[in-house]
Amino acid sequence: LLTAKRSQTRNLQELLDSEAAALHSAQVLGLDTARSEQAESATASTLLVELESERSRVAESQERLRETAEVHEMDRSAWAAVEHLHALDKRQWSVEATEMQQHHLRAEATLSRVLEEAQQPTAADEA
Repeated sequence: LLTAKRSQTRNLQELLDSEAAALHSAQVLGLDTARSEQAESATASTLLVELESERSRVAESQERLRETAEVHEMDRSAWAAVEHLHALDKRQWSVEATEMQQHHLRAEATLSRVLEEAQQPTAADEA
């Protein structure tokens, strides 16, 4: 009976040792898991900070692009205004040139008429 009790005690001790080892392994695994989760959480936090920083840089870039597009549009508008003024100027020069040409033609016609009249004998010349 004593041998059986010793054997049973030994078996219970081995079972207790086995469970203690399993518990220790579970605790170590739990610590490793907790550390791993902490590391993943820190990595996730770092990634979120980097993501926010990148979003900020993208927003700044988009704002600079909008400003550049606005400046480009103002340049195009200014250039269109210059072209319009140039066209008006050319039209004005064309109108002035036409008026000068008509004035010149009228002056030539008047001069021709005056010369013709000057060459025709007057009543005093005929007498």
